Amino acid sequence: MNPKALTPRQRRFVEEFARDRNAAAAYRRAGYTGRRASAKAAAAGDSPVVRAAIERAERDAVRDAVSDASHVVARYAAIAFASVADYIVIAPDGTIEADPAAVDAERMGALEAFDVRERPVSKKAGGGRIRRIRIRLVDKLVALDALARLLGLFVARNEDHFRHRPAELRVFPAPAPETGTEQESPPPLFAGAGPTAARRARFVAEFLRHGDATRAYIAAGFKNTASAGRNAWKLSADPAIRAAIEAGRLRMARRHAISDRRVIEEYARIAFADVTRCLDSRDGVTRLALHDAQPEDLAALRELVVKQHIERADGGPPVTLSWRLKLARKDRALDALVRHRGLFRKTPRPPSS
Repeated sequence: MNPKALTPRQRRFVEEFARDRNAAAAYRRAGYTGRRASAKAAAAGDSPVVRAAIERAERDAVRDAVSDASHVVARYAAIAFASVADYIVIAPDGTIEADPAAVDAERMGALEAFDVRERPVSKKAGGGRIRRIRIRLVDKLVALDALARLLGLFVARNEDHFRHRPAELRVFPAPAPETGTEQESPPPLFAGAGPTAARRARFVAEFLRHGDATRAYIAAGFKNTASAGRNAWKLSADPAIRAAIEAGRLRMARRHAISDRRVIEEYARIAFADVTRCLDSRDGVTRLALHDAQPEDLAALRELVVKQHIERADGGPPVTLSWRLKLARKDRALDALVRHRGLFRKTPRPPSS
C-alpha cells in the first residue's frame, strides 16, 4: 500500500503509534480531538491503509534498532582490536614514520590523540629535523568488556539466564561477502503475528541496541510501565526471547568477525604484555627498539610518545631523544580472564550432617 495514500494526520498517527504502541495516546498526539479516544483510535487502526502503514513502521523500527546495534558493535570492534602498530611504520634504523592523513575514518575512531610535529634543527645543533609523534588509543578494555558482554563470556549475576552455551570457545568463520541484507534482517520473533509478537520483536531489537532490558521493555510498547524493571527481567528470561537475543548477538558477532577466542586473546595480550620487549637494554643503556617488538606487545600499548632527531646534517643515524610507553591496564585484563575462567568463584559448602 502506498504510504502517500495516508492523510497527514494518519501518517502522524502511524508515527506516534510506532513509538510506544499506545493507540489512544498516538491518536491524541496526532492532533485528533474529541471524546472516546480509545475507541476512535481502534477504529482508525482498523483501516487497511493505516494497518499496513503500522506494520511497515514496526518492521522499520526493528530494522533500525538492529542496524544501530550493529554500528555500535563495529565501533567497539575497531577500538578493541586496534594497535599502535596500525598507525606507524618502523624502519630498520629505528626511524618511526606516521601520517594522520593516511588513516581511514574507521581506524581514526580508535584514537584519542594522533599528533605528528616536525621542526628544523640549526646546523649548530646538528642540522636536520626533529620529529615528535604522539599516539594515544581509546581505552581498549572498555570496548573489550562490551564485546565480552555481547558474546556472554562473563555476564552479570542478574543476566545468568543468558549463559546457556557450551563452555568451549567458539571460533566463527570469516564473514560472508557484504550483501546488505543480513544487517536489515529482523530478529526471528518478528515472524510471529499479532501485537504481542510485534512487541516481543521490538523488545529483542531494542535490547540488542543497548543491552538494557527495562529500556527495551518501555520502547517495545508494553503497557505496564510501572513495573517495567521486574516485567522486563521476566520477559528476558523467556526461552524464546533468549533464543532471539542470542541469535541477534551471534549474527552481529559473525558480521564483524568477533569471536570468543579473539576477545580472550586480546585480553591475554594486555594481561601478559612485557614492555621490556619493546626496549633494548644492552651496555647498561635502555633504548627504544620497536622494530624488534612482537605484534602482541605493540597491541598492548595504549600510548606512544617518541621524539627523534632525523636526517642529521652530519649524516649520522637517527637519534631517539626521548620516548614514553604506556600499557593498557593489565589488572583489568587479568580480572577479565579470571572471571572468564571462574578461578575465584565461591563453591557451595556441603550440607552439614
